[in-house]
Amino acid sequence: MKQIYTYPYEDVLSWESEELYAKRGEYKKLITLIIPTLDEGTEKYRDTLRDTIYETSKLVDAGAVSEVLIIDGSGTKNRPDRNFDRKVIEWAAESSGDFRKQLNYIKNSRNERAMTERFGYPFRYKILNQKHPEYYDKFMEYVGPKVHGFREIRENDIQKGKGSAIRLSIPASNGDILGCIDSDIKTCGSYYCLGLLMPFFRHKSTMVTKASYIRRNMKNEMGGRIKRLVYDPLASAITKKGKFPGIETLGYGTAGEFAFRRSLANKLRLPNDFGLETSFNTQVYHHVHGNLRRIKQVNLGIFEHSSTDVNENRKTGSDPAMERMANNISREWTTAALDTGLDVTEEELYKSYLDEVDESIDRAIKILVYEADVYFFSS
Repeated sequence: MKQIYTYPYEDVLSWESEELYAKRGEYKKLITLIIPTLDEGTEKYRDTLRDTIYETSKLVDAGAVSEVLIIDGSGTKNRPDRNFDRKVIEWAAESSGDFRKQLNYIKNSRNERAMTERFGYPFRYKILNQKHPEYYDKFMEYVGPKVHGFREIRENDIQKGKGSAIRLSIPASNGDILGCIDSDIKTCGSYYCLGLLMPFFRHKSTMVTKASYIRRNMKNEMGGRIKRLVYDPLASAITKKGKFPGIETLGYGTAGEFAFRRSLANKLRLPNDFGLETSFNTQVYHHVHGNLRRIKQVNLGIFEHSSTDVNENRKTGSDPAMERMANNISREWTTAALDTGLDVTEEELYKSYLDEVDESIDRAIKILVYEADVYFFSS
């Protein structure tokens, strides 16, 4: 059976920033961390982002990471939210001694200030805003009107969504290896980033890394509904019909934390909706020609988003965001399967999917019963 190799949680915890610094120096590689942000206007979100910046600063000051590019989508069309962006700069300066020294140097040098006006200064933290009208022109200058043969990129495409944030970050970054982490991870630690980046130096053939974890919601309950009820059953149904063999061994296919080589960057179509991760996975599979040794996943342990509102969903009995996720993921899986010549009707595919859902629910029930037993007997 084809299987994607997973670095165990214990291994990831043992990795040190000094080792990554030494490795990237040995191989003469630059590393960029990309953090897409969108200010929710809540103290909870801002505290979580601030903690994430603090964790990444440990890697920056240790020289393990060359730069952190924070790409913000806050504001309205052509009008960036400068107040939030300034706040992000303040948090970065508070957290990183390296970045703070750079800012002080810029203040005292006219020549260096002139360099910054032309985006020519190698800041350890770069804060860009998708709503800035000039960034679209820069993107088109470096990348062109189409990305890998897909439809023409429009200004509005660049000014919204995580997919566009990553696309815009590529020409604005210097990294040979690009890592991407979300900005609302309550449990984020520097080892998350180390976990995504180190495999490129442990196995030279690595093209992509993906995070794997145990998802918990804010009530300390097993999370990951969209993974268990939509992504995994569709992946299983499609691979059982002979397409994308081995891709179902991704431990958490919908994880938004991943890293990839620059050589792959502009070959990818990155949707701006919840189908991004599914599309990313299937395209990567295509570009490595099904060679799963070029894909690595890392177990990051317990994972929790700061934005999960379990109580509100239970009060209303609905979850519009989850419905959109399900639609977007289903679209990407179906498109990928049919594009590879899967000879089934849509009805046959979704019948197979429902059979897989039943099995997924049975597995989840067994896990919940086991955890309840462990909790009861250990209390």
